[in-house]
Amino acid sequence: MVIFSMKDYRLKSHKLGDKIVLDGIEAINKLQHENKLPGFISGGMAVSSYLPVENHRETIDLDYTLFFNGGVVDYKKITEPLVKILIEKNYSVEYKKKGTTHDYIIKRNEDSFLIQHSRRSPKNFMKNKKSLEREISNRRIMSDKDLSYAVLSPEDLVLHKLNRILKFNSEYNVAFPKNIPQEDFKKQIESLKEEVLNLKDSVGPRMVAKLRLFYDIFDIKSLGKSIGLNKNYFEEALKDWIGQNKISNDFVNTLDKYEIRLD
Repeated sequence: MVIFSMKDYRLKSHKLGDKIVLDGIEAINKLQHENKLPGFISGGMAVSSYLPVENHRETIDLDYTLFFNGGVVDYKKITEPLVKILIEKNYSVEYKKKGTTHDYIIKRNEDSFLIQHSRRSPKNFMKNKKSLEREISNRRIMSDKDLSYAVLSPEDLVLHKLNRILKFNSEYNVAFPKNIPQEDFKKQIESLKEEVLNLKDSVGPRMVAKLRLFYDIFDIKSLGKSIGLNKNYFEEALKDWIGQNKISNDFVNTLDKYEIRLD
């Protein structure tokens, strides 16, 4: 089965422009600067960075990646600048090691948010080093309210999400949703999320996988509609995934299913 962190959907959901999110990005910038570590924002907040404000969706976490392969002790050491700046902004900061991630849960008053980084073994880091270097070389610099930050390219965002979508589809037997207009699809996702929240601690991994699969497809459709994908770079990056998974046809077929063009 796919191993993935079960997101705590009881945390507050936020959009990119919310102060707690921008404070988190500022803290990530600080730790990158002080450690001279390149990296980028990924996940749902990276997707929103490419979209018009009216198309931003809420999410409970801020995903980011550093060019880093250390364990828990090393990770906590390099993220000291992140913790320090957030505490100075009057957030409480709690570290948790999850199955596949390093998590910082930050809270202030009734607000909460999750800052998350994938955990990698040295072996996994070396296996994916060239791909990570390529992703860093092709990251984009964005600005929001006088704050500049690096984000994963749209092509790489789509590839990561396609990989996860296909795993959830196969290993959790989660069916692909119909290709419907985004506004209708958004309502369908909101209804599914409400169902997950109502189940609370009794929610199973298959339902969470379904919700995350739907979110990933929504994000891919949003990127394809708003900015499109660069065919040359997509095909270049796809070679890395072919070498690992032999799934290039499944990637492309999924894009075709949701009418996402490569330009």
